[in-house]
Amino acid sequence: MTIIENYYDYSILANAAYINLDGKLTFDGTLTDVTNIVLEANEQNRIPTTLAEQLFDSTKSTNDFVWSIPTNGYSGNDSAGYAATLFEKGNEKVLAIRGTEPGDNFIEDLLKADLAQIGFIGFALDQTVSMINHILRLKGSADSEVPQFEVIINDSAASGGIPIDDGAAYISFNTNIATGLGLIGPDDKITVTGHSLGGHLAAMAARLFPDTVEAAYVYNAPGFDSEYSTEIAVGLSLLTGPNLVTLASLLLTPKELKLTDEFINFMSDLLPSNSASSFSELPIYSLESEDLAPGDDLSIVSSIITNQQAYGITQNITIIV
Repeated sequence: MTIIENYYDYSILANAAYINLDGKLTFDGTLTDVTNIVLEANEQNRIPTTLAEQLFDSTKSTNDFVWSIPTNGYSGNDSAGYAATLFEKGNEKVLAIRGTEPGDNFIEDLLKADLAQIGFIGFALDQTVSMINHILRLKGSADSEVPQFEVIINDSAASGGIPIDDGAAYISFNTNIATGLGLIGPDDKITVTGHSLGGHLAAMAARLFPDTVEAAYVYNAPGFDSEYSTEIAVGLSLLTGPNLVTLASLLLTPKELKLTDEFINFMSDLLPSNSASSFSELPIYSLESEDLAPGDDLSIVSSIITNQQAYGITQNITIIV
């Protein structure tokens, strides 16, 4: 497969991650009928029926293989707003992570993850932890116990964790247990993809699980550790809510905290494999959409507010219509 085909295929799967399959699955997690995902893709204005049939319906597709969702491969929005779908085709596995849903998930995605957390501390803290928990469950053998992390913010140095603003507060984690799903084997290599916030999380997955993630394809994704004006910082600080930072000192003197590397280094001691030391060393393909006049497209979250950090391989594609 050529690289341009990769860009195309993974962009469609990044879009398919937005398909809400809540209530469309049987008790054991499988699709009740292959036509369900085709129907939902069209009705939710995500993928036209003809294209969805080519992707998911072996009776309508001209391809040798179509994408399927394994049992328990779909994970709808959790309390942090994270959602993702594991797609399979032959021996290929792709974890597509859902991006910002400004309607249904306005508070969790746009206000909290995008503006407050990426803009304020440098990355989407809560949904990154949800993504870690999800991948650990996917990698854990079926019915085994796997660790699950819960974000805790406190003002006590005794609890340890990642210091915020020279010790004004600390990010730490409770550890719980969940059951493994056995969907990603110990020797499996997967691709991760996502649009917008989903792309941001896909890049984090590549960095945190380099032994598992073979490549990441991200589309119009916000970067990490942004820089912005004091006026914007004040607004973001007010949006952080009780699960991040509410200290008066931070509200009075807001600043970019840039905690991405500190978080990744801290999590490396808790995860079963080592993380990558930087984004630039990884096969992360970051694509940005543009019209015929490059550089003038308005992108509130991924550039103006949260800045665009080069992940590594950035590819510009000119399409003549």
